[in-house]
Amino acid sequence: MDYVGVAQLSDLPVDRGHVVTVGDAPIALFLVDGQVYAIDDRCPHAGASLGAGELCDGEVVCTRHGAMFDVRSGEVVGPPAEDDVATWPVRVVDGRIEIGIG
Repeated sequence: MDYVGVAQLSDLPVDRGHVVTVGDAPIALFLVDGQVYAIDDRCPHAGASLGAGELCDGEVVCTRHGAMFDVRSGEVVGPPAEDDVATWPVRVVDGRIEIGIG
């Protein structure tokens, strides 16, 4: 697997996501208890940005209809969404966040 640098750890807020693009895929990064997680940025219910949603206890709330996702697993934990979002492997090297691709 190849990793690509996408952001600095210092770029991540504690209560929201930070959206980056890898290729043409928007990815939302989240910082939870000192660990960085990456999920697809688009809510599968209506396509809103999950990175713009509020983060609380490792769950992000979609700004459009309130669907909730666990950013650690991508699992949907609250309606109206029914489908999980994909997760991406993440590593932090010298303060630089890298996403695994391929």
